Amino acid sequence: MLDDTEIVACCSDDGDLALSEAMLIPRVLKVLLSLPAAKIDFWAHGMHVSGGGYVMVMFYISQGWIKPRLVRLASQLPKGAEAKYDPSTHILWFRRDTYGSGPDERATILHECTHALRDIMASPAFRNEGMYGSKIVGQLHFDNEAAAYIAEALFYIYDTGAEMPVGEGDEAEIFKAANAIARGLKDKKGPRVDETDFSDLRDKISLDPIYAGLALPNAPDDIGRW
Repeated sequence: MLDDTEIVACCSDDGDLALSEAMLIPRVLKVLLSLPAAKIDFWAHGMHVSGGGYVMVMFYISQGWIKPRLVRLASQLPKGAEAKYDPSTHILWFRRDTYGSGPDERATILHECTHALRDIMASPAFRNEGMYGSKIVGQLHFDNEAAAYIAEALFYIYDTGAEMPVGEGDEAEIFKAANAIARGLKDKKGPRVDETDFSDLRDKISLDPIYAGLALPNAPDDIGRW
């Protein structure tokens, strides 16, 4: 197990690390500008998730306001996680510069960029009028997670033509619920996720052992601090 003094990025030299991060950025942008991302268009608990929103995330990355980075310390990613968006620093953390090669990794990139999109929506520039009509001020941490899982599941369907593999373990119930919601959104323009289904997914996420260790069920969504 790595501790916080050990570098877990693929390169130790600063120049090589910068080069690796430069290689990572196009992989993230490719997902954001992909046809599967462009086809996404749904409402979930007040949030409008759309291809246009992901173009906005792309713009923030291009301006350096959101930064894809390779992890340097073990503490920068939760145990077992491959990627993470940190709203306090506006950094998208990844374990390696080759991330995004497979459909599961591309879907994870989309998941984390959905967190980034919410962070933009809650910023002073957009929170009053509501970006793309969204109203997410005052929501919970796990509302954020639920919206990201739905987007991830729908992206996976558009990217591969199949639903996300459920597998086994604690996260299986989350994927089952997200897949079921995404199935009902596929190929529709602007549908709204049923609030009961959304709440069920949110509860499953909050009860997952990994997520339960990160936030309390009623923790506020700590975003929009630009």
